[in-house]
Amino acid sequence: TAVASTLPFLEEVLGEPLGKLVDVVRKDPEAKSARTKRSRGLAFEDMYERLLQFNQEHGHVNVAQKYSQDGQLGSWVANIRSKRKQMAKKGEEFELDVPLEDVGDNDDGGEDDDDAAIFGIDGGGEGGEGGGGESGKKRKRVGGRQRLTRDRIHKLDTIGFQWVVANPNTKSWDERFEDLKEYQQMHGTTRVPRSSGTLGEWVHMQRRLYNKKDPNFLARRAPLLEDIGFEWHPRKHALVSWDDNFNRLMEFGRINRHYNVQSPFPEGYLGDHEGEQDAELVEAQRFHKWVRRIHAEYRAYASGKMSRMLNDARVMQLREIGFQFSM
Repeated sequence: TAVASTLPFLEEVLGEPLGKLVDVVRKDPEAKSARTKRSRGLAFEDMYERLLQFNQEHGHVNVAQKYSQDGQLGSWVANIRSKRKQMAKKGEEFELDVPLEDVGDNDDGGEDDDDAAIFGIDGGGEGGEGGGGESGKKRKRVGGRQRLTRDRIHKLDTIGFQWVVANPNTKSWDERFEDLKEYQQMHGTTRVPRSSGTLGEWVHMQRRLYNKKDPNFLARRAPLLEDIGFEWHPRKHALVSWDDNFNRLMEFGRINRHYNVQSPFPEGYLGDHEGEQDAELVEAQRFHKWVRRIHAEYRAYASGKMSRMLNDARVMQLREIGFQFSM
């Protein structure tokens, strides 16, 4: 037939099934490619309406990229953030909403169609989406369809859209400093165990910068830390008073219902307990040694010998809380 003679060679090779499919597409003016459907499905206004609906339901517009209830919306939000980031690197605040121009019948849009699918910006002209006007030509936007225009950016700004979303595990120095002050208020110390998470790692990094004598750190950050009594060398322990240790012992007994304070390290461990160990473990080991010393000092006290640690008042304190001395 005449149609068959004009078909590309590949279609002749593939045979009758592909030929029928071509005929169907040619005869049906409403038939759309998957790419066209995808582009229309992500039209900016459509996605913006879905974002408004999300805002009504959740009270914010920070849609997770892998939002389980609407993955398409999550991807769209992530992609327009990425687009704005690339614009900022070029010094662009917004993109112009450029006019449409005619393109040839054989121009399938190339990468522009993919951009439209990602960023949801329509490419249809007066002759219908992807269709032609009187000239029979398709129309597209000059320079692609990734258009974050002033109007669209303003729309997103007015609903509180966040163009930059920080990693939940990433905080500024000032935010970490406030976290440290809160920790100090709760625990009475700036010795945050490194094992406690991101704040502990941050505290460890401040000590490293101090020991390296980083000039910027010493000029700007170190004075702020020193103002709250930050300990640069926590392993050079200050003496702990009897009252502080006794209060800790009472708290230990209240929680555990006994005063048998164990070492945090395994039996027979020969490591440097007060060298490179976690500050919290070091404190626990010191407390264990203090309790163990009470028992040793009591044996001297009970035999009438001089004790540098115990006296009648302190022995009475310990007995009143139910502390049992070992002989």
